[in-house]
Formats: sequence, structure tokens, C-alpha cells
Amino acid sequence: AGIRHTGVRHFTLLVTEGAGGSSVLPFPEFVGRQDKADALKEFSNARVLRGQRLTREIVREGVQRMAHPCRVIVSGPDPFNDAAREYLDGLVSRDQVTILSA
Repeated sequence: AGIRHTGVRHFTLLVTEGAGGSSVLPFPEFVGRQDKADALKEFSNARVLRGQRLTREIVREGVQRMAHPCRVIVSGPDPFNDAAREYLDGLVSRDQVTILSA
């Protein structure tokens, strides 16, 4: 039996301040537009975490909620992506992870 595409089942957005010294913002259109992230609150499969950095616990909880087999999509600045890849090691196989640079 083939795997059926079911769309995004769970979505976690970490909203943090930009890294010190960086003048490049990956999504400049969202500066000062808190309401855009808050709009995700109406979706039961989305969670928005403000001011919180990525942790092993956040990743572990996310993987536990996923239906398996699964695909993990990570998108952020390089240090974020590197941490996410490290935290995912041992939770899912590397071929289930797609890393996108922001």
C-alpha cells in the first residue's frame, strides 16, 4: 500500500528576535506584524511559541505527535537548521528530513 499525502498535520512556529549583529531579516514583511503569527492560533494543528528557542524537548514532542512514516520540514537560519538536524538524529531517519534555508 502506498503512502497517501494528507497535508500538514502539525505545525510549530518559533517567533524570536533576530540574532544580534544581523541586519538581514528572512521575512521583513512580518516586522511589527504580530497579528500574522497570531492568526495561526485558530488552527488546532498549529502552535506558536514566542521568544522560545528550539530545544530537544520541542523536537521530541513534535516527532511524537507525527503519524509515521513522516516527513519533517525545517526552515530557518543556518544555526537553527543545524540544531534541528542534531535534535532529530535518532528520532527519525535522515532521509525523512528536508532542510530549507531561510
